[in-house]
Amino acid sequence: MKRFLRLALFVAVLGPTARMEAASTVVNEDHPLLATEASGAVASVYFIRQKASFRGVMGAAVSIRMAQDELLKVAKGQYTLVRLKPWEGLVVVRSWSLVGSRNTMTKVEEQRRFSFEAGKQYWVLVQANSRSAYEGDSFVPVSIDRERAAQLAADLTAVGAAVGTPLSVLPADQGH
Repeated sequence: MKRFLRLALFVAVLGPTARMEAASTVVNEDHPLLATEASGAVASVYFIRQKASFRGVMGAAVSIRMAQDELLKVAKGQYTLVRLKPWEGLVVVRSWSLVGSRNTMTKVEEQRRFSFEAGKQYWVLVQANSRSAYEGDSFVPVSIDRERAAQLAADLTAVGAAVGTPLSVLPADQGH
């Protein structure tokens, strides 16, 4: 009986975490900043998340929010391309972390200001950020150059629009 209770507790505690790690990158197709064919000139933005050895809540997909709405979720080890209307504002990354002395599962946020201009390409790395033990860890959006993006992408899975335009085939002169 004790063995059954331990197994049930193990599944109850780790089950949701395992499901979080199995997530894939998904774009919110209804986001107001997404460009359509009729939008004209657009900014091409790659969102990149490295394969880290994180498990549990740090391995879960992270939410990228722009203009107060979720644009996409990015899973570890994946990257995608999103075509946006020109925009300037805060890119917010929401993720789960274990916070405090009791390791309470808590949503945390990091944000940075970005400006995306029409006709340009951008590469945003969703980078792990170690904070104090009591604040938990988080992810920060960081602008990187094309060369660094291509290096990282060599070990990642392209998802969505990035499948047709992977980082490995981008011309070197179109970046920001």
